Amino acid sequence: MNMKRRFILTIMIFTFIFMNSFFSIFSIEEDLDYTYKITRARIYAKVGDNEYIQNGFESGGIAYPSGTTVSCIITNFEYGSINYNCTIGNNTRFLYSASNWVIISLMDYYMIYTTIKTYELILNWKNIVLFDLFFFGIRPYIHPIEYNWNYINALENNLYDTYVYTSKYPEVDCKYALIKSNDLVKIESWIGGKLNGMYGEQFDAGKNFPSDFSFGNSFHIVYLNSSGLVYGMGYRGWVQGTINSTSVKVSLEYQYQLINYSMPRYHFGTYKRFGDLRVVLAVTILFLIVVVVTVPTAIYLRKKRMLKKTKNES
Repeated sequence: MNMKRRFILTIMIFTFIFMNSFFSIFSIEEDLDYTYKITRARIYAKVGDNEYIQNGFESGGIAYPSGTTVSCIITNFEYGSINYNCTIGNNTRFLYSASNWVIISLMDYYMIYTTIKTYELILNWKNIVLFDLFFFGIRPYIHPIEYNWNYINALENNLYDTYVYTSKYPEVDCKYALIKSNDLVKIESWIGGKLNGMYGEQFDAGKNFPSDFSFGNSFHIVYLNSSGLVYGMGYRGWVQGTINSTSVKVSLEYQYQLINYSMPRYHFGTYKRFGDLRVVLAVTILFLIVVVVTVPTAIYLRKKRMLKKTKNES
């Protein structure tokens, strides 16, 4: 093949890829209302003597419970960016996303979110306000461009290279699955285990701290391959142990999905939910039952022994 034909073929391939990506971007409609339900939203954090609990989430200074629906409207497409707004009640957020923002966050943010946030609290407990500021978020769209697909296809190897095939994390494991069914893509990851040593900078903390804790981070997302429309996304995680000689116990979970879709359950790893009032209530009730049953019995048996002793002495 001569240079001219090779050049023409290259241009044709590039044009095909570009046009395919470009037109798939426009395969979901502007101004169409995509309504999501936030099915899970909860934060618990205890660092030293500081404790914080939030069931639900906040947006615009207003608290909302799990089960709240959010209206998302994509207002403008451009190649490489998207403008959209999310409305909850009377509160509307006007949002923007670059073409590769969501994909980068899969690797660097949501997949290890809880651990990152825990180190932020060690740096300064006042960072707890960042939990709320960044906790709520709905990403209705992943740009179906070649860069993102290549990144997703390489994601499993990237995760294993970062957390498994390295001496930095000798007791950390990760699991990953990418399942394609017709046009639907499902991704799930889990990163967790134990950290014992000087850690922090690896999780964007800015400095290392002596760390000895167990942790687990789960993440999953479902989206349409052809259009990039997100059907649902969720993450959850927990950290328990000590960092910088300070006891830590953190757990959080967040998930949203289209109202006509149900996200699959997590398959990997374990999740520990701390500060759950239902668990506290169950333990309290169990304790009261034990007390109610055992105390009268103990008093009865004591009186019986005393009565028997008195009879024997007489």
